[in-house]
Amino acid sequence: MTQYHKGSSTSNQQEQENEPSHSMAWMPLEGIVEQWATFGGTYLTYHAFMATSSVFSAFSCEASALRHYDEVCKARFNGAEITARAAFEQVVEDLQQASSRWISTAYWLERLAGSGQHTASALASLRTFFSQATEQLERLGLLTQQVHQAYALFYQQHGMLIDAREEEQL
Repeated sequence: MTQYHKGSSTSNQQEQENEPSHSMAWMPLEGIVEQWATFGGTYLTYHAFMATSSVFSAFSCEASALRHYDEVCKARFNGAEITARAAFEQVVEDLQQASSRWISTAYWLERLAGSGQHTASALASLRTFFSQATEQLERLGLLTQQVHQAYALFYQQHGMLIDAREEEQL
Protein backbone atom coordinates (compact mmCIF):
# COMPACT_ATOMS: atom_id res chain seq x y z
CA MET A 1 0.00 0.00 0.00
CA THR A 2 1.90 3.02 -1.19
CA GLN A 3 1.08 6.45 0.05
CA TYR A 4 -1.51 8.44 -1.83
CA HIS A 5 0.05 11.03 -4.10
CA LYS A 6 -2.16 14.01 -4.87
CA GLY A 7 -2.69 14.47 -8.55
CA SER A 8 -2.70 10.74 -9.33
CA SER A 9 -5.41 9.37 -11.54
CA THR A 10 -8.17 7.44 -9.77
CA SER A 11 -7.19 4.07 -11.22
CA ASN A 12 -3.52 4.70 -10.46
CA GLN A 13 -4.46 5.77 -6.93
CA GLN A 14 -6.46 2.57 -6.39
CA GLU A 15 -3.57 0.49 -7.71
CA GLN A 16 -1.14 2.21 -5.36
CA GLU A 17 -3.43 1.80 -2.35
CA ASN A 18 -3.80 -1.93 -2.92
CA GLU A 19 -0.18 -2.90 -3.57
CA PRO A 20 2.24 -3.73 -0.76
CA SER A 21 4.31 -0.67 -0.10
CA HIS A 22 7.90 -0.48 -1.13
CA SER A 23 8.25 2.61 1.02
CA MET A 24 7.23 0.80 4.20
CA ALA A 25 9.87 -0.63 6.51
CA TRP A 26 9.27 -4.28 5.57
CA MET A 27 12.49 -6.11 4.81
CA PRO A 28 13.48 -9.56 3.60
CA LEU A 29 14.43 -11.67 6.61
CA GLU A 30 16.55 -14.34 4.95
CA GLY A 31 19.98 -12.78 5.55
CA ILE A 32 19.35 -11.71 9.10
CA VAL A 33 17.82 -15.10 9.96
CA GLU A 34 21.03 -16.80 8.83
CA GLN A 35 23.12 -14.48 11.02
CA TRP A 36 21.04 -15.27 14.08
CA ALA A 37 21.09 -19.01 13.31
CA THR A 38 24.88 -18.80 13.31
CA PHE A 39 24.71 -16.89 16.60
CA GLY A 40 22.55 -19.64 18.09
CA GLY A 41 25.06 -22.28 17.08
CA THR A 42 28.04 -20.28 18.37
CA TYR A 43 26.95 -19.36 21.88
CA LEU A 44 25.67 -22.50 23.56
CA THR A 45 24.53 -21.09 26.90
CA TYR A 46 21.21 -20.51 28.60
CA HIS A 47 21.28 -16.76 27.92
CA ALA A 48 22.18 -17.30 24.26
CA PHE A 49 19.41 -19.85 23.80
CA MET A 50 16.92 -17.43 25.31
CA ALA A 51 18.15 -14.64 23.00
CA THR A 52 17.96 -16.94 19.99
CA SER A 53 14.49 -18.10 20.96
CA SER A 54 13.31 -14.49 21.29
CA VAL A 55 14.80 -13.56 17.92
CA PHE A 56 13.13 -16.38 16.04
CA SER A 57 9.86 -15.62 17.77
CA ALA A 58 10.24 -11.99 16.57
CA PHE A 59 10.85 -13.22 13.02
CA SER A 60 7.76 -15.40 13.24
CA CYS A 61 5.63 -12.47 14.43
CA GLU A 62 6.94 -10.24 11.66
CA ALA A 63 6.29 -12.90 9.02
CA SER A 64 2.74 -13.19 10.36
CA ALA A 65 2.35 -9.40 10.21
CA LEU A 66 3.43 -9.36 6.58
CA ARG A 67 1.03 -12.19 5.73
CA HIS A 68 -1.82 -10.28 7.38
CA TYR A 69 -0.75 -7.08 5.63
CA ASP A 70 -1.01 -8.91 2.30
CA GLU A 71 -4.55 -9.90 3.37
CA VAL A 72 -5.30 -6.21 4.02
CA CYS A 73 -4.18 -5.30 0.52
CA LYS A 74 -6.20 -8.08 -1.10
CA ALA A 75 -9.29 -7.33 0.98
CA ARG A 76 -9.12 -3.63 0.13
CA PHE A 77 -8.72 -4.45 -3.56
CA ASN A 78 -11.79 -6.71 -3.37
CA GLY A 79 -13.82 -4.18 -1.37
CA ALA A 80 -13.97 -6.41 1.71
CA GLU A 81 -13.75 -3.62 4.31
CA ILE A 82 -14.54 -5.75 7.37
CA THR A 83 -11.88 -8.30 6.43
CA ALA A 84 -9.39 -5.48 5.83
CA ARG A 85 -10.10 -3.94 9.25
CA ALA A 86 -9.62 -7.27 11.03
CA ALA A 87 -6.40 -7.93 9.15
CA PHE A 88 -5.12 -4.41 9.95
CA GLU A 89 -5.70 -5.09 13.65
CA GLN A 90 -3.81 -8.37 13.41
CA VAL A 91 -0.89 -6.66 11.64
CA VAL A 92 -0.57 -4.18 14.50
CA GLU A 93 -0.79 -6.93 17.12
CA ASP A 94 1.85 -9.02 15.31
CA LEU A 95 4.20 -6.03 15.03
CA GLN A 96 3.77 -5.23 18.73
CA GLN A 97 4.59 -8.85 19.58
CA ALA A 98 7.66 -8.75 17.34
CA SER A 99 8.84 -5.56 19.05
CA SER A 100 8.37 -7.16 22.45
CA ARG A 101 10.48 -10.13 21.32
CA TRP A 102 13.30 -7.82 20.17
CA ILE A 103 13.25 -6.12 23.58
CA SER A 104 13.56 -9.55 25.16
CA THR A 105 16.43 -10.36 22.80
CA ALA A 106 18.31 -7.25 23.89
CA TYR A 107 17.79 -8.22 27.53
CA TRP A 108 19.17 -11.73 27.00
CA LEU A 109 22.11 -10.44 25.00
CA GLU A 110 22.95 -8.07 27.84
CA ARG A 111 22.76 -10.96 30.30
CA LEU A 112 24.95 -13.08 28.01
CA ALA A 113 27.58 -10.35 27.74
CA GLY A 114 27.71 -10.02 31.53
CA SER A 115 27.61 -13.74 32.25
CA GLY A 116 31.27 -14.57 32.15
CA GLN A 117 34.63 -14.30 30.54
CA HIS A 118 34.41 -13.47 26.87
CA THR A 119 37.21 -12.74 24.47
CA ALA A 120 37.43 -9.26 22.96
CA SER A 121 36.19 -10.61 19.63
CA ALA A 122 33.24 -12.38 21.32
CA LEU A 123 32.27 -9.14 23.09
CA ALA A 124 32.55 -7.24 19.80
CA SER A 125 30.30 -9.84 18.18
CA LEU A 126 27.77 -9.54 21.01
CA ARG A 127 27.79 -5.74 20.63
CA THR A 128 27.10 -6.19 16.92
CA PHE A 129 24.13 -8.45 17.64
CA PHE A 130 22.87 -6.08 20.33
CA SER A 131 23.11 -3.21 17.85
CA GLN A 132 21.24 -5.27 15.27
CA ALA A 133 18.51 -6.05 17.82
CA THR A 134 18.01 -2.36 18.59
CA GLU A 135 17.99 -1.50 14.87
CA GLN A 136 15.27 -4.10 14.29
CA LEU A 137 13.29 -2.70 17.20
CA GLU A 138 13.53 0.81 15.72
CA ARG A 139 12.54 -0.47 12.26
CA LEU A 140 9.51 -2.25 13.69
CA GLY A 141 8.53 0.95 15.50
CA LEU A 142 8.64 2.81 12.19
CA LEU A 143 6.74 0.03 10.45
CA THR A 144 4.08 0.05 13.16
CA GLN A 145 3.72 3.82 12.74
CA GLN A 146 3.39 3.40 8.96
CA VAL A 147 0.71 0.73 9.42
CA HIS A 148 -1.16 3.01 11.85
CA GLN A 149 -1.07 5.80 9.27
CA ALA A 150 -2.36 3.44 6.57
CA TYR A 151 -5.10 2.27 8.95
CA ALA A 152 -6.15 5.87 9.67
CA LEU A 153 -6.19 6.63 5.94
CA PHE A 154 -8.33 3.54 5.38
CA TYR A 155 -10.84 4.78 7.95
CA GLN A 156 -10.81 8.26 6.43
CA GLN A 157 -11.51 6.85 2.99
CA HIS A 158 -14.47 4.91 4.37
CA GLY A 159 -16.02 7.82 6.24
CA MET A 160 -15.02 6.66 9.70
CA LEU A 161 -12.59 9.53 10.38
CA ILE A 162 -12.84 13.14 9.37
CA ASP A 163 -9.73 15.10 8.50
CA ALA A 164 -9.25 18.10 10.85
CA ARG A 165 -9.43 20.47 7.85
CA GLU A 166 -12.74 18.94 6.80
CA GLU A 167 -14.01 19.24 10.37
CA GLU A 168 -13.22 22.98 10.40
CA GLN A 169 -15.31 23.41 7.24
CA LEU A 170 -18.35 21.79 8.89
